[in-house]
Amino acid sequence: TLDTSGHDTLMAGITAVVNQFMPQITGGLYTEALYSEFIEQLKGAGIDEWIALYQDALTEWLAA
Repeated sequence: TLDTSGHDTLMAGITAVVNQFMPQITGGLYTEALYSEFIEQLKGAGIDEWIALYQDALTEWLAA
């Protein structure tokens, strides 16, 4: 399992973005502009760093 301790702020930011956009995206209000804004906000919240944490853990596990 991935140790995410020390990354609480990162996860909180990502969760806040998801919570902000999900009602619109899943409620039928999807537009390309909305989706682009969602992705931009996720990147600003550090989603790439979060994905890298998981990728590093997966790479390490596969090498074992």
